[in-house]
Amino acid sequence: AMRLLFLLAASSFLVSCAPHVAPTPEQAAARAAIDTVKPLPPIKALITVRNLSERDIMVGVRGPETQMISIPMKAKRTISLPPGTYKWAATAEKTETQVGNKAFEAGQQYVWDFNLD
Repeated sequence: AMRLLFLLAASSFLVSCAPHVAPTPEQAAARAAIDTVKPLPPIKALITVRNLSERDIMVGVRGPETQMISIPMKAKRTISLPPGTYKWAATAEKTETQVGNKAFEAGQQYVWDFNLD
C-alpha cells in the first residue's frame, strides 16, 4: 500500500512538471497581435503662426520635434507639434533675431504672433 501511494505521488509530480500545452494557432496569432500593438503617438498641439510684419519671416523651433517655417508678410501658417517645451528663433531680413522658449500642451490650439518690423 505504501509503494502504491509513492507511485501515485511520483506520477502526479511528473504531470505537474509537464510543459504547458502549446497555444492553438488562433491563440498564438492573438498573442502576436497584442505584442505588436504600438502605443498611440501623443496628441499634437495645433499652432497658427501669424506674421504681422511687413516682411517675410523665418521661424525655427527645436524641442521634441524640429521645424523651420517660412511665413510671407502678413500671412499665417498652421503647424502641429508634439507637446513639450521648444526653443525658438524668428528672423527676417535686416532685423535682430528674436529668440525664446515656448511650451505647448497636447491637444491645445494656439495662435502665435510675430512682428519683426
